[in-house]
Amino acid sequence: LHYHLAIDCPRGDLLEAFPAMIVTTWRKTLWGYDQTVVTPCDAGWFTYMTKLRDKPDFASSIDWMNVARH
Repeated sequence: LHYHLAIDCPRGDLLEAFPAMIVTTWRKTLWGYDQTVVTPCDAGWFTYMTKLRDKPDFASSIDWMNVARH
C-alpha cells in the first residue's frame, strides 16, 4: 500500500525547505515508513495519477473538491 499526494507549498519562502518538512511530518504518522519521496509535480505525474487503469470508480478516486480549488 502506498500513497500519492499533491501538496501545495503554502508560502513561497518555504519552497526549498518544504520537501524536508513533508518527509519529517509524514514519518511521524502511523503510515510514514522510511520510503518517502517528494518531487515537484509535472504533467507526467498528473497523467499518471488520472489514469483509468486500476480505478474501478474513477470519480471517487480523486479528491475533486481540492482539485477544483486550483
